[in-house]
Amino acid sequence: MIIYLNLPLDIRLSEVLTGNDLARIAMLPKLPDTGEIEKMKKSAEIKKIFHNHGDNNALLKKKIHLFAKKMIEKGNIEDAFKILLILYN
Repeated sequence: MIIYLNLPLDIRLSEVLTGNDLARIAMLPKLPDTGEIEKMKKSAEIKKIFHNHGDNNALLKKKIHLFAKKMIEKGNIEDAFKILLILYN
């Protein structure tokens, strides 16, 4: 299980993700590996977010968090965590 305190501070202090969202991420059995994160980074939606907001770090972070929240709401917790970790990889 991923411990809440091991999550990057920006994720823990997210203005988008709720405590429940963070708890669901923290319940994952392991961290995704670098290859999984890189694969997610190449997805069309992520490329679009970086293309549209890559020059504004605050907005980029918010858009990534919003997209991750959307994945959490669909039950794709592992993908949501990969999306969030793109900012740190």
